Amino acid sequence: MTTYPEDGSPARGNGTGETGEEWGTRAERTPAPTLLQVGDAFPTDALARSGAALLGPAVVYFYPKDGTATCTLEAAAFQRAAQQYQAAGVQVVGVSTDDDESHACFARDQGIGFHLVSDPDATLTAAVGVLEDYGEHGELAARVTFLLDGSGTVRRVFEVGDDVTSHPEAVLAEAQRLGLAWAEGPSS
Repeated sequence: MTTYPEDGSPARGNGTGETGEEWGTRAERTPAPTLLQVGDAFPTDALARSGAALLGPAVVYFYPKDGTATCTLEAAAFQRAAQQYQAAGVQVVGVSTDDDESHACFARDQGIGFHLVSDPDATLTAAVGVLEDYGEHGELAARVTFLLDGSGTVRRVFEVGDDVTSHPEAVLAEAQRLGLAWAEGPSS
């Protein structure tokens, strides 16, 4: 997983990219120049129009395709951590270029309780700089997570590699480290 520090300077992982998903192996890639960086405003209005209005700090994670092996593992990992996120006061929103019907089936089949935003025309995905060409599968969202503060400002960017199952805990730990999440739940 590659993260971008608070100062916005790029930090690179080992450069091996992501492998093993049914979409095939991707070569090392550099984030698109339009990739939102730390300090940028996330287009939260696009989420609100989709019914996912942000009410405070949030994790918005982009993924390629409902029902694929790695995307299912990542969604299940976020779902397992959902109570921790809720107790910490941090929303979780997943975004892909799948349509509403696909999201509804995926959420039902996987027991996903957080909001999944459909972006079938890839408007939001392109706007935040995570639209990627997957060859014969077309242009889909890259596996990138944005950690937002309560005003919708990007506080951290994570390019997610192969280990999608530990990613949700790492993001929550970073939210707590940055003071965006409660360590033990809201104070009375």
